[in-house]
Amino acid sequence: MSFLKIFSGKTPEAHEQKGDELFAADLWGKAKVEYERALDKLDKTVPPNNNLKSRLQKKIQRAEASLAHSHKSIADDMLEAGFYDDARELYVSGSGAYRRRAA
Repeated sequence: MSFLKIFSGKTPEAHEQKGDELFAADLWGKAKVEYERALDKLDKTVPPNNNLKSRLQKKIQRAEASLAHSHKSIADDMLEAGFYDDARELYVSGSGAYRRRAA
């Protein structure tokens, strides 16, 4: 291992793989963070890898959608149980992913 690799950390592909593992375990928020780390690391690489960038952007959107769906499902259960304030917070946080995607 080269000296510089010690300080540069994981590659974008390694972050993507970790994100895929987290997504498969239904840890969508953590997966999104790994995909974003991969994208940040990728933006600093030369030459740019547009295929990987596109793939990561799609995975981020998929993780956001899964997280929002999970929040909505939990909020529905809370609403049914009478926890109105808690349900409202989850509805709002879940809808935030869709607003960010539309922007």
